[in-house]
Amino acid sequence: IRQERPEILIQVDGGIDEVTLPVAAEAGADVFVVGSWLVRQDNLRAGIARLKTV
Repeated sequence: IRQERPEILIQVDGGIDEVTLPVAAEAGADVFVVGSWLVRQDNLRAGIARLKTV
């Protein structure tokens, strides 16, 4: 995808959390859907802040 259409963003959805997000990023993903993980957090702002550090 990157060779043919480098402008396209690669999105991953399903099972994304603090552990899998860096793995997906290393594999080349640009956008991460963390819906289920996020709603399970007691503090949404803290959860988002934590993900931004991984």
